[in-house]
Amino acid sequence: LRIGINEKKIEVVNNGFNDKFFFQMNKDKSRKNLGIENTNKIVVAVGNLEKVKGYDLLIKAIHILKSKYIKLQCYIVGGGSQYNRLKSLVEELNLDDCVFFVGAKPHNEIPLWMNSCDTFVISSRIESASVVVLEAMACGSPIVATKVGIISDVVNNKVGVIVNKNNEISLAAGIEWVLNQDWNRTVISKQASKYTWNNAVVQIRKIYDICLR
Repeated sequence: LRIGINEKKIEVVNNGFNDKFFFQMNKDKSRKNLGIENTNKIVVAVGNLEKVKGYDLLIKAIHILKSKYIKLQCYIVGGGSQYNRLKSLVEELNLDDCVFFVGAKPHNEIPLWMNSCDTFVISSRIESASVVVLEAMACGSPIVATKVGIISDVVNNKVGVIVNKNNEISLAAGIEWVLNQDWNRTVISKQASKYTWNNAVVQIRKIYDICLR
């Protein structure tokens, strides 16, 4: 639009997720399979440990919430260049007992983490067409996400909350709000169903059909 292309000539097809892997499972069984204690409030984040993902903000948000939720635990799934820096921040804030880096995991294990949590957090400073938010929604996980990329298009008050980026106070408030709501995980999962790769293929084929005609 900025360079003058006619809006009628623009079609947007979102990224999708693989619904053969990402779907709603029993939260208690998912925790048991991962060895997570079932009485805790669980926050999960998945992604590369890079500055752009804002995990330093997530850790600071957990520090804010720790005094309110004694059994709050945060699991960060992924590896990357910021591990040592983030680990030092956890130690500095005395969060060793509630923030855990579990490393990179095989793709088929990620749905267990997403199904095990009370809220799935995306703390990114920059994001484009985030697939992980779609995957987490497909698992029925309530979302707390910063206002980046396509997040505003897919996250509404039926599936979670959008918070300000680069702001650990806003992130903490969002997490606390989500933890205090009674979510219908089936509704969340259904909200994600329109973002499968199969649906994306249908949209792409329609565009090609129009172009070929």
